[in-house]
Amino acid sequence: MENYEFGEIEFQQTYNLRLKVLWPNNPEKVQLEEDALNTAFHFGLKNKINNEIIGVISLFLGEKSEDYVDCQFRKFAIDFNFQKLGFGKYMLGKISEFLINKFDCKIKLWCNARIEQEGFYNKSGFEEEWETKGIKFVKMKKLLNN
Repeated sequence: MENYEFGEIEFQQTYNLRLKVLWPNNPEKVQLEEDALNTAFHFGLKNKINNEIIGVISLFLGEKSEDYVDCQFRKFAIDFNFQKLGFGKYMLGKISEFLINKFDCKIKLWCNARIEQEGFYNKSGFEEEWETKGIKFVKMKKLLNN
């Protein structure tokens, strides 16, 4: 990773990779209303030699309870040429460091993952259920049609 630099970037700098990797056929899904909020943080992994951004991830802070800060990461994309080389794991580690340094309490870091990425997140220590004050929670979803 010595030829790469991880750091905060402007939200507009995430759009190219979001489009290329996540939503090539849906450009309207690339931008989020909350991108410009002061509770949003955007990060990129940049090649030091040519300044090309090869990975992006955005953090969105939610509610802070007495137990933890809620933080969702979204729009996590690694350029196709750099996938399965450890860059994703590296970036998750870096955003974890950022959050630990920013807050002096527990942090619930979560995402809505594509099913094909479930194994990656499991290997990275993410779980489908969590516990607060002895009560277990799991994210549930139901699609309703009108």
